Formats: sequence, structure tokens, C-alpha cells
Amino acid sequence: MIIPTYNRADIIERTINSVLNQTYINWELIIIDDGSTDNTKQVVRRFINNKKIKYYKINNSGVCYARNFGLDKAKGEYISLLDSDDEYTPDRIGKQLEYMMNDNVFFSLSNKHVVFEEDEFKNLKVECTNNYIVDTLWLIKNNNRSATLMMFNREILKECKFDEDLPSYNDIDFLLRVRKYYEILYIPEKLNAIHKSSTRDRISNNPDMKIKGCEIVYKKNTSNYYNLNFEENRLLFKEILKHLTLFNFLKGNNKEGKCRLDEYIYYENSKIEQHKLKLVYIFSLNGTLFKTFLLASRLLWKYGLIKV
Repeated sequence: MIIPTYNRADIIERTINSVLNQTYINWELIIIDDGSTDNTKQVVRRFINNKKIKYYKINNSGVCYARNFGLDKAKGEYISLLDSDDEYTPDRIGKQLEYMMNDNVFFSLSNKHVVFEEDEFKNLKVECTNNYIVDTLWLIKNNNRSATLMMFNREILKECKFDEDLPSYNDIDFLLRVRKYYEILYIPEKLNAIHKSSTRDRISNNPDMKIKGCEIVYKKNTSNYYNLNFEENRLLFKEILKHLTLFNFLKGNNKEGKCRLDEYIYYENSKIEQHKLKLVYIFSLNGTLFKTFLLASRLLWKYGLIKV
């Protein structure tokens, strides 16, 4: 298992404990501290007397570099990723590994519980439908693509690692490249807890990093880097342009946001979806109105009523 982390001293203990609580016992944990300036090292030190846990501190180079550093250090045949603000359910490693071996696949994604703000995660039992192989359209449409959900055989490292130029959207970039060479198994059983916060410093709350990541993926797709067909290409452009529109408005880049909105409308056939972003544009022209809109959106997001 590989955990990249940056300034998560206050919550990384929870993440590490979710590994220690695994029912499957044949594991190694590699923690890559990406140049933290808080007391992450002191927190992790409490655990490194466990010979299964390795800790490395590197210069701040971004989450993809940290993951790749961990991949180079990993010795196991199967590798699982975990973000430092998330958790595994106690049977996550054992079950996901069993599913992969039963279906004879090299790569899998499992389902997740979503925990908003600082709510406590409770491992609720859920009914599980059958596992299935996903296609490229599924990968683009579906939100179940966080690194925390991934487990794969080290065989895939011959073809794919994380793009270290990407500060965001590295998950979909990685998955689209993996999909060129390997089948991807989706496991509907919820084996992870993904923690969401509207206030904590994280990539998903950083407009600059979101915009940069989107722009890189946009350029890659423009050059047919992912080898997508017409429908896949249209859908990926639509998703990228939606986020470029929203995050440029969040940054106050109204002119750029409007340009991206016009592009988005070209790819989005739904008038309802078009009007939603047009409404955001209208709000963005008035500072007070936009602040009210952002506050309302944050509350709706917190309670899982909207997705970004």
C-alpha cells in the first residue's frame, strides 16, 4: 500500500490505523511525505517500529511524483493506493485482492462510502451487486476513480505510471492510459471511505491546480493521446470544459470562464445542463450575488445534494 501525504499530521493517524486494522495481514505500507512542513514525521514515527511500515520524506514534488516514488519502492505483486485523508474498511485489501484473482484481472476499482466534513465514518453494511468490467465511457462518466479505490498488479507499471506534470485530474488520465492495455474490474462493494471537506486544504478545493490539470488533459485529448472514439472524445471534452468553466469563475476569470462555457455548450446537448452553467456565469458578474451562490453551493455539496 502507498500513502502520499502533505501536511496531514492531524488526520494521517486515522488513515494508517485503517491499514493496521486490515483483516488481511500480508501487506507492506509505504508512506511518502511530500515535503510536509507540519509535524507529519513525528506522527508517523509512532508507527515505524512496525517493520511492515516504511516512511520516506522527499522534497515537495506533487502527489504524482510521490506516488511514483512509492511505486518504485514497493516490493509486492499487488499494489494498493490510499490518500492520506481517506480510509479503508477492515476487509478492503483481502476482498479486493480476492475479487481480482477470481476474475483474473490486473487492475480494479472498488466502491466507496463518502463522508462529508469531519463526520465520523461508520462502516455500514451494503448490498453488493456483481462485479463487472468497465469501458472507457464508464471511466469518464463515473466518479468512482479516486486513487484510494485502486488496486493493481505491478505488471501494469511496465506501461503506466502517474503523469508527474498533472497537479489534478491525474486519476482519469492514469485510468484512460491503463485502459489502453488492461481490463479494469469495478467492484460495487463499498470498501473505502472517501473524506470530503469544503474547508480543508486539498487539491479538489484549489482552483489553480484544478485549472492546470484540466488544461493538460484537454491538450492531451486534443492530440488524441487517449485514442478515444467520437463519443468518448465528446464526453471527455464536455467534462473537462465544465470544470474549466466553473473553476475559472471561482478564480474570478470571467472572460476565460465565458470562453470555456461557449466551448462546453458545443459538446453538451442538454439544454438544462447548458442553462445551469449560464446561470453561474450570470451570478459571476455580480460579486455579492456570486458569494451568496458559492455559500449555497458549498452547503448543498456538503450534504451530498450536488457534485462538482
